Amino acid sequence: DYSIQIFLRLSWHDSRLAFNASAIGSGGGCRGQKQKQQEHQQQQQPTVNESIGLTIDPRLIDEIWLPDIIFVNEKQAKYHDITIPNKLLRVKPNGDVYYSTRISLRLGCHMALYRFPLDTQVCEINMESYFPVFIDRFTKQELILQWRKSKPFEVNKDFHLPQFVLTSWNTSNCDIQYLSGEFPCLRVHFVLRRVFAVYLIQYYVPALSLSCCPGCPSGSALKPCQHGYRVMTVLSMTTQSMGLWMTLPKASYIKAIDIWMGVTVMYVFSAMLEFAMVNTMARNEIRRVTRRIRKAAAKRSMNGNAQEGDTQD
Repeated sequence: DYSIQIFLRLSWHDSRLAFNASAIGSGGGCRGQKQKQQEHQQQQQPTVNESIGLTIDPRLIDEIWLPDIIFVNEKQAKYHDITIPNKLLRVKPNGDVYYSTRISLRLGCHMALYRFPLDTQVCEINMESYFPVFIDRFTKQELILQWRKSKPFEVNKDFHLPQFVLTSWNTSNCDIQYLSGEFPCLRVHFVLRRVFAVYLIQYYVPALSLSCCPGCPSGSALKPCQHGYRVMTVLSMTTQSMGLWMTLPKASYIKAIDIWMGVTVMYVFSAMLEFAMVNTMARNEIRRVTRRIRKAAAKRSMNGNAQEGDTQD
């Protein structure tokens, strides 16, 4: 899952909302003609800018028809109402409507973690049409969703992710065919590349240092302290691996970092086994040599005593 905050901006044409801008500026017939002429002489009446349109009070937006847009992969969402509802609706005299609102979303994203942490993920925002009153959707013949030709999707210049880098994004149409008809759909793809430097410093460098540090592979000098050192190395690698697996995303398959940590742990553990085997073999060899020396010394001592007895005789 990932969380995102967006400004959803929609534009459409609704002929039912067309109005006469000059009539609104002149009072729309609410007063008599003579009274309006007198007010024109006293002050200039406000006018509606036809290029911008008439801004509707946010409390009245629910009384106006809005496109039934839903986020298909949405798991949790909310509108923002502090300090006022973060909504804007403007209507032009010809019936063109512009609507904007701020939404916080928690969306699902299917990630493939086979190459983690060297992976690149593609997440989506899927928007479709849905009509909640009749529990039905508008078909493509009744409602058409299209991206704006210029800058259909914009990203905040200060946008930053702690673990990913947004490399690219693109928009597309994803019209879906159901049994009841073809329904309009819009989609945004995000290409996210994971930042490898964090995992290099926290996991790869320590694991490499523990597995390749001096004294880890068994050598010719067998000191008693080396065995304790190798045991501590194995315990350190095991603790690091367990801590890593607790923080990583759960997956039912093997990831790249699992192979790395498994190989380093097996290397350190095999080095400890090698040291134990060589140490055991060396001790056995020392015992055999000591036993041979003792036997040879005892034999020489017996031969010397026998020669002394013959000389005395």
